[in-house]
Amino acid sequence: MAQEVSRELGDAQFVAINNEVTVRRMAREQQQPGQRPRLTLGTRILIGVLAGIGAGVFLGEWSSPLQVVGDIYVGLLQMTVLPYIVVSLTLSYSTKIVDGL
Repeated sequence: MAQEVSRELGDAQFVAINNEVTVRRMAREQQQPGQRPRLTLGTRILIGVLAGIGAGVFLGEWSSPLQVVGDIYVGLLQMTVLPYIVVSLTLSYSTKIVDGL
């Protein structure tokens, strides 16, 4: 008697039948007629970068008030990334000391 267990993770379905696991790709939702295709994350990032460059080149000094927003954004990125870098450097250094260099 075959015993089947299935779990879904993202767009994949993992099916175990008698301890043999197979992966099935589930069909993504069909796009409705008249609906625009969804842009990937990479495409959205590229559009944002190009829009920022275009605003800086074509608008020049008129876009200088936006520098405050950019400075805040960069500051928030540094505030979240810097602790990870410090902790990873400290742990790697302390591991080398414990292992005897």
